[in-house]
Amino acid sequence: METQAQVRGTVLRGVFKDVKEMMPGGVSAFMAHMPVSDRQEYFAKEIRHIQWYPYRALVVLLETYYQHVARYNPQKIVEMGIRAAQRDLTTIMKIYGVLTSPFTVGERSQLIWAQKYSKGEMVLVRKWDNGFDLELRGFPDIHRLNCLLVTGYIEGFGYNWRKTYRTTHEHCVHLGHATCVFHSVW
Repeated sequence: METQAQVRGTVLRGVFKDVKEMMPGGVSAFMAHMPVSDRQEYFAKEIRHIQWYPYRALVVLLETYYQHVARYNPQKIVEMGIRAAQRDLTTIMKIYGVLTSPFTVGERSQLIWAQKYSKGEMVLVRKWDNGFDLELRGFPDIHRLNCLLVTGYIEGFGYNWRKTYRTTHEHCVHLGHATCVFHSVW
């Protein structure tokens, strides 16, 4: 029997932090847009950073954000991922040691992914002088908005070293590919 995907509370709290900064009326206005059943099921209690939560809770947050904060603009989800990476940089540097270059982000991506998601594996599959490809394996039911969030997250880490750093989502399970591939260059 396959287990359901889970996400760490830190990811959910990151979305709430972004809502607080980006939405007039903050979290309470945001929550008013969410279906009552989802609010009661996933957000009736305080979200704790290290606790695991159903992946569906993240999907509910992303869908609500996409509709009511991003106003159906996919780039706004990528930008949220960039801000999340920038917030996480100081914490992750303390936890994972010094990330000395964009390549170390690629090399440590498997560890970073495993700390946030219970399903899937982020693997560095190709590296060259000014870039690398990361492949997300084993998570065929990732939500399309989460693909955008991950794109921004990877890009946000790269901005720490290069202002010309860009990440694109080259292959996607939602387009019929076996895995998602994130292509980063600078």
